Amino acid sequence: MKWRIIFNMSLTGRKNTALRGRITKRLKQLDIRPIHHNAHSYEAGAVSPKEAAKQLEQIINDLADHGGNLDNVWIYIDRATNE
Repeated sequence: MKWRIIFNMSLTGRKNTALRGRITKRLKQLDIRPIHHNAHSYEAGAVSPKEAAKQLEQIINDLADHGGNLDNVWIYIDRATNE
């Protein structure tokens, strides 16, 4: 079984530009790419559950380390159909 992660974040304030840049860089490193029609949503390809957990851990650590003004983050995980 493979999983897919969809990640969306909303940040307010100019001081969050650094956090947005760090998260965007992290997502790119993890091969989690922007969804074409939404600048704040990203989608991963099919990965093992263990790899998905590692991806989520790195993203959440980045969010926790910064302490910016976070409006919301949602993370959706489902079984990938492109196994």
